Amino acid sequence: MIGHSRLGVVFTLVVILIAHTACLGADPVVLHVSPEGNDGWSGEVSKPAGDGTDGPLASLHGARDAIRALKAAGEVDAPVQVLVQGGQYRLAEPFTLGPEDSGTADAPISYVAADGQRPVFSGGRPIAGWREAENGLWAAQVPGVAEGDRYFRQLFVNGHRRQRARSPNRGYLQLAALTNPFDRTDEANLNSFRFREGDLNGDWRNPTDMEVIKLFSWSTTRLPVASIDDTSGVISFAGSTGPNPRLFDWAGGRYYIEHVFEGLDQPGEWYLDRPTGTLYYRPMPGERPDEIEAVAPAIEHLVEFYGREATEDVAAEPVSHITLRGLTFEHASWPMPETGWKERQAQATMESAAVHGRFAESCALEDCEVRHVGAHGVWLERGCLTNRLQSCHVWDVGAGGVYLGWTRVEPEAGGNTVDNCFIHHLTEVHGGAIGVWIGRSSHNRVTHNEIADMNYTGISVGWKWHYGPSLAHDNLIEDNYVHHCGHHVLSDMGGIYTLGESQSTVIRHNRFEELWCHGAYSHASGIYFDQGTTDLLVENNIVSGATDSGFIVHYGKDNIVRNNIFAFASKYGLSLGKPEEHRSFIFERNIIYLDHSAMAGRRVTENEDVDSNLYWCTTGEEPTFCGMSLAEWREAGHDLNAIIEDPLFRNPEGGDFTLADNSPALRLGFEPISMDGFGIYGDPEWTSLPARFERQPDDPPPAEAEPLRIADDFDTWLKMRQALGGHPLYARVNTEERPELIAISDEAAASGEQSLRIEDTAGLAKPYDPHFYYSPHYTEGIARGEFMIRIDAATDFYHEWRDAVHPYNVGPTLRITEGILAVNGIEPVEIPVGEWVRIEVEAALGEAAGTWTLAVTLPGEERREFADLACHDEAWQELRWVGYVSTGTTPAVFYLDDVQLGAEVGE
Repeated sequence: MIGHSRLGVVFTLVVILIAHTACLGADPVVLHVSPEGNDGWSGEVSKPAGDGTDGPLASLHGARDAIRALKAAGEVDAPVQVLVQGGQYRLAEPFTLGPEDSGTADAPISYVAADGQRPVFSGGRPIAGWREAENGLWAAQVPGVAEGDRYFRQLFVNGHRRQRARSPNRGYLQLAALTNPFDRTDEANLNSFRFREGDLNGDWRNPTDMEVIKLFSWSTTRLPVASIDDTSGVISFAGSTGPNPRLFDWAGGRYYIEHVFEGLDQPGEWYLDRPTGTLYYRPMPGERPDEIEAVAPAIEHLVEFYGREATEDVAAEPVSHITLRGLTFEHASWPMPETGWKERQAQATMESAAVHGRFAESCALEDCEVRHVGAHGVWLERGCLTNRLQSCHVWDVGAGGVYLGWTRVEPEAGGNTVDNCFIHHLTEVHGGAIGVWIGRSSHNRVTHNEIADMNYTGISVGWKWHYGPSLAHDNLIEDNYVHHCGHHVLSDMGGIYTLGESQSTVIRHNRFEELWCHGAYSHASGIYFDQGTTDLLVENNIVSGATDSGFIVHYGKDNIVRNNIFAFASKYGLSLGKPEEHRSFIFERNIIYLDHSAMAGRRVTENEDVDSNLYWCTTGEEPTFCGMSLAEWREAGHDLNAIIEDPLFRNPEGGDFTLADNSPALRLGFEPISMDGFGIYGDPEWTSLPARFERQPDDPPPAEAEPLRIADDFDTWLKMRQALGGHPLYARVNTEERPELIAISDEAAASGEQSLRIEDTAGLAKPYDPHFYYSPHYTEGIARGEFMIRIDAATDFYHEWRDAVHPYNVGPTLRITEGILAVNGIEPVEIPVGEWVRIEVEAALGEAAGTWTLAVTLPGEERREFADLACHDEAWQELRWVGYVSTGTTPAVFYLDDVQLGAEVGE
């Protein structure tokens, strides 16, 4: 169908429909809808009669009800077509279609735009009566808001989404700390956090109408503000971030606050003052208050295909054989629970969409447009079978584009098709949503779509963590063009992401490119197989540009990856996160083409079948494979038939991966991948549509982390006494789920009354646990660290300074074992058991790096200094990681106190 136009496809369907009807010998029923109509008229004519006694209907609801009446009178035994004239229609309530509105296979029902027309159905209400207000703002009174009857969180002006006033306008604020950083089990850490001085203000207007959006690695949480306490520096919420107290301070601690009147400082921002019912707006350049069209959504769903779910006494009854064609739907609200949104993944608990289906069968949206909405665009949810989205345009969406299936096992959904759709500019409100999402749903076809511009994953398949039977099998993902995902906002994402067992699912001839995650953590990869992905076939895909890997497996089983091109990934062409005893994948006859040498990374074991691939590094460096040379890689059993040669692409930097006729890849049996056929097809007006939209903007790059300064005596922090059993502030702690192994204690102290107790024990999985570390981000000047330590006879302690390259370089390093302090370049120093010893480390950074100084002060003795000690690695220049590690395998207890860490520039 690649050469067919959309109009040609529609024409073909109409011809088939007419021919089928002629065979039945029944004339189709035609009704008309027009902005000039009246739902009290018959709808049998397209224009009002001169005497006003008859004419077209006024709404889709009127047409639906008219069809119900015809059915009740027994007058419908043929196809029914509702022809809708162009114009604007207001939806006061969703257009709901139930079982009683169904057609049949022989007599389908369709709601179709009249020839050459484009009717638009809006769930919004216009805002009028604008006046100039103070400080360059405009203001308008919105009826019902002050009375509590109406409230909205979106505003569209002249066809564009406008930003609720937020702080900061771009980028993010950073958490200062958890409310109780020393006891992460404290429930206060779930519904509050400490903010940095000056970031928030308790005197801001209407604080309980504000919302904080906290960004995690792969999701966002939106929480209503309960209070802002300037004295304690704590903001509290009406809801909770979830069950894990780590969530408020991991992944960089980024957040912003929305709906802040005092943040109404940028053109295009707005604020709705609930107590007075006043809407404030800061106009864009050139806008005039008497000329703008401002609309606020008033209903959550615009269209509902709602069949009836089965009960104990009654079988399920679907809504079926209904088609919407050529219609545009816009301005839908999104639901906000009183306790906010704390999303686990994919915004899949937000069971809301502008076009929402439950128990719909054999229904279709053809050539429809869904835009300017707050939740998902289209969701064919539970019980939805054999439905179709054909040649639809879904854009400017608050959450995800098109969702198929749902998160629970029953009732089953599947067999749906999404073909030739342009789905873009998503996640405008809810960052962790997906372009096209398939949950527990099988036998779906996602083909020939262009999916672009969202802050998370392009396509996601599966909703079953780990191994075990899954209802996400036999799905086909083919001929899609997925690009510009991530935009440096979220992470742990992919062009396509899969989860769980997915037998007979095929990912074929797709193009994934420009996939960029937030720079501070995790990854964005082209094809990402997450937990338990099993039995997928991946072939003839092109991946170009990703923060991490072209192809990555967390863990899975028996996946086949062949005849693909993985180009320009920032870290690896291929990587495996968690090897298992079985085979995770077969990787054969692929091309990896990078501008660096790391072709494979992390841990690819002998269980994986990797062979007959072509590798090329554009810089001329020798390729490496999980740190091994090609000879070592082959010795490990991989790529005995690999080729290290330029594949001779036509223009890889320009995105053309067509192979030359004499490409060495052909010797491996690699089959050339056509650069044609990705994405949408049809007439030029349709296929040129993506070029008319600007790219969704990238997030600004994260600011360089402020140098971390540590001065911790484990007694007090701010006005708090550090809790016994708590962990060191600002440190990442690893105790293998035994938090007592690193804990604040009052058993001993070098100063004050408390110190940090570190206990080692037999039976831990990793020899370097327990340990903790700081991430200081020192790049220049002189770094200094010191601590007091009290050991016992069995203490095995390791202290190390690292940079952040991969693999990392080590600067200063020291070890205390069996009471002896050992450092390369000095004679061993005996450390007394049961007494406090001061250790100081100092090292120059940047170009001056290379040596370091150690000072040791034993009890009752003078300070001893050892200068010009060689760093462990000559390449070490920056301090990004400072670790305190217990490396013993027998029971031991030692204490640290008065830990200090800092850097001075200009010395």
